[in-house]
Amino acid sequence: MNDIPAPSLEWAGILLACVFTYGAWQEFKAKNPRDARLLAATGAISLAGAGVALYF
Repeated sequence: MNDIPAPSLEWAGILLACVFTYGAWQEFKAKNPRDARLLAATGAISLAGAGVALYF
């Protein structure tokens, strides 16, 4: 049986979105715009999805 409650997984999703956004910032500082845009889009979509999951 799974012992992890659902709210913990939602906070983990927000943490993962922050990790993607931090990676995008590091790629932007390294002058790598293609990867920075990809990571920023992934972080934004992940943050929006985690926010919706936390709201409902």
